[in-house]
Amino acid sequence: MTRKVIIHYHLFKNAGSSVDHIFEREFAGRFGHIEGEHPWSVLGDAEMTAFLDANPSIACVTSHQATLYQTIPAHLTVYPILFLRHPIDRAHSVYEYEKRQTGSTSHGSRMAKQLDFDAYVRWRLSPEGGDVIKNFQSRCVSGRRNPSLAASMNDATMRSITLAQIEKMPFFGIVERFDDSIRLLQRYLEPISPGMDYTYEHVNSTAGRARTIEERIARIQELLPSETYALLIAHNQCDLEVYDVALQRFAAKMAAQA
Repeated sequence: MTRKVIIHYHLFKNAGSSVDHIFEREFAGRFGHIEGEHPWSVLGDAEMTAFLDANPSIACVTSHQATLYQTIPAHLTVYPILFLRHPIDRAHSVYEYEKRQTGSTSHGSRMAKQLDFDAYVRWRLSPEGGDVIKNFQSRCVSGRRNPSLAASMNDATMRSITLAQIEKMPFFGIVERFDDSIRLLQRYLEPISPGMDYTYEHVNSTAGRARTIEERIARIQELLPSETYALLIAHNQCDLEVYDVALQRFAAKMAAQA
């Protein structure tokens, strides 16, 4: 009999802390975290499997740095969980989060405190700014974050792999449809973890945000010069397409559960 394990792929600024709040409470004593040695570490199949094998009591694990399993070991049955978010709204959330961080020595946090949103976006989109708001979700889902895979993956390949992953994933949530996502999550996990309490707290959310995604995107367009906004769109073409496809698939899942 294989061991059943829930893996939450905690994409940065995709409501992951609110999801982890549920799991940490419901799997008390059987909940684990795995991260690499450095903020830029990426964990592949070997690291995840070694962690799970070394911690046989863990039933649910979360990680910011783990990539989706390429090949699941025969002794494991994995229940993957991740949430997707509108990439432009996510970019603003990343900025607001890094700006208000206290005690952080990260380069991103220092830059967010020094720069307004326009300058921060232009810095993040430069070669020195990393990939945190450049098709970040597609890089995570496709595995392109992993150096061993990145060398053989261009934008077209990343797009194809990401869309294929989204198509076959038994569950993914949408940040902008969080309550509906939690309902789907409950149905997804009920067979292996019946009776779980899915009440949650919003963790690390930005106060004063507009209620609808349309209002938030309009606000971002007001905050950014047209050139910067166009650049942000250009660097997130894959994420935008994936998000649109995910919304359609999400709507179909919701309709099927009605």
